[in-house]
Amino acid sequence: MASSKVLIIGCGVAGPVMALLLKKKGYNPIIFERAEALGDIGASFLICPNGLKVLDLVGRVSRRLLDNGPSIEWLLDYRAGGEELGCSDIPSNSKTLYKKPAVGVKRTLLASWLRDMVKDNGIELREGWSLESIDEMDHDVTAHFAGGRSETGAFLVGCDLLRATSRRLLLGKQGISDGLPSFTGLAQTSGISPTPVSLRARPSLRNWYGVNMHLVCYPITHEHTSWELTLPEDSGQEASWGLFDSDKRQAILGHVVERLRSEGWDEVVVELVGSAQRLIKYGIFDRPSLEPKQ
Repeated sequence: MASSKVLIIGCGVAGPVMALLLKKKGYNPIIFERAEALGDIGASFLICPNGLKVLDLVGRVSRRLLDNGPSIEWLLDYRAGGEELGCSDIPSNSKTLYKKPAVGVKRTLLASWLRDMVKDNGIELREGWSLESIDEMDHDVTAHFAGGRSETGAFLVGCDLLRATSRRLLLGKQGISDGLPSFTGLAQTSGISPTPVSLRARPSLRNWYGVNMHLVCYPITHEHTSWELTLPEDSGQEASWGLFDSDKRQAILGHVVERLRSEGWDEVVVELVGSAQRLIKYGIFDRPSLEPKQ
């Protein structure tokens, strides 16, 4: 191999983890991120035991996560009105079965920890670098960025996820169109709220099922819970992961709370949704399936 330099596109969660793992293997990774700086975007992750195992390969992330919030101990399902449909204590056995628990965390908090680890490990992060094209040669690859900038490395890893320019470019070189995303008819409203007192005793992944509505929630700190409410809608916007301002947030919450109450939803759900301090909304889209390469 002519060079140990690796080009990583995207600095969300996957990009820093990939860079840190490659650094341990003796490579010289460089991360390219189109945003100028880390923004306060998105909602949360529920990280399962296998995810914690990977994160702990790059540093003691699980310890920080468990200091930040409780591990998930139960899986609980309810009807919309609060009648319990089923429960399982399987998550409480995760530490024994898989050596790691499951735990929730705010997306941008985890991303900030990983960026700090990238810098602490001497990995270069170039922010404000927007990928435009890729040239693949026999023994290396050159990535071209906005502003006439470029960089060459041994190989390139695309970690730019939702609107992956790397995916579109690499598939295009094989004559494959990624296709346009199609709206599923579903939209998701996500919020972060103070955890109701009745939900604090058993840290759980909880689901409530109603007519054309589904809500899932889990704790992301010792005091806060992340929730996602899925509803059918006639049209949708691809996720921008931005936040609503206070007035818009209250207007949306007022409408949702009114609907939940009118349909007899569990009061703890009404409390959880109505007290949201953070709110985003996005349509859920599918992309056309790619045919396997012969």
